[in-house]
Amino acid sequence: MTLKPEQGTQTAPPPSPEHLMERVTAIVMDILELDQDFRLLPDQRLDELGLDSLMSIELAEVMGEKLGIVLSPTFAMDRPTVRLMVELFSTEPNPPKA
Repeated sequence: MTLKPEQGTQTAPPPSPEHLMERVTAIVMDILELDQDFRLLPDQRLDELGLDSLMSIELAEVMGEKLGIVLSPTFAMDRPTVRLMVELFSTEPNPPKA
């Protein structure tokens, strides 16, 4: 994961883990086309919900665009739950914009 350089902007405080969890969950639910009433648990494996290799590439691209970062195409396969994704973002020295 690498951060996209920003020109002429001040560094904002990092988003809270709770806010990141909400954003990541919303992005995942959109890619998986889950109903808004569906309760996606943080430790639920995304492949068990139908995430395949093509969807994982799309997820990395969309999440990267929405969070202002560059993610590996294998990001979702390497981090198969929302919690693991958020934990990675929370430990980065320059976390994503939320």
